[in-house]
Amino acid sequence: MLNVPHGKTYTTNELKDMVANSFDNLSERTISSGITSLVNMFETTPLGKELKVGVVEKKGNKRHVSKIGTNEIHPLVIGYILYKIGEERNITEFTVSQLYEEDWGSPYNLFGVSRERLENTLRYLQEKDLISVDLVAGLDNIRLKDYIKSIDIVDMIVRG
Repeated sequence: MLNVPHGKTYTTNELKDMVANSFDNLSERTISSGITSLVNMFETTPLGKELKVGVVEKKGNKRHVSKIGTNEIHPLVIGYILYKIGEERNITEFTVSQLYEEDWGSPYNLFGVSRERLENTLRYLQEKDLISVDLVAGLDNIRLKDYIKSIDIVDMIVRG
C-alpha cells in the first residue's frame, strides 16, 4: 500500500517484481500466490470497487491494477488511522503536512484522501472531541487525546 503511488497502473508481473525486490527471502510461488490473492480480492470486494485501493482491468490475458483511491472514507476510520499512527510512533502530535510527506500509512497513503477532505474530517473529529486540531493561519497541527486508543475508535465503529 505504501510503495505503490496513486494514479499508477501495474501489471501483476510488475507487482510480483516489486515484492521480490523488497523481500528477497520469499519464494517465487509465495509471491505469485500472494499477488494473485490480492488482485482477486480487489476484483471481488469493496477494496477495489468502492474504495479503489486496487482497481483491476483485464487487457488481453493480463490483469492491470491501479491505485486510484477515494475521499469517501468514514471519519472514524480516519480517526482510527491517526491513533494507530500515534501508537506505532509513540507520538500524540503531528501535522497534516507530515501525513502527505511521509510514508506513515496515513489516510492519503492508504486511500488517496485529499488534503481538503482530510482537513474537513479532522474538524469533524474535533467536534466529536476525538482530537484537537489547529487548521488556521498556516497551522496544520493534530493532537491526539492521551486517553483514547485506536481500539476505542474500533469500538465506536462497531457500536455504530
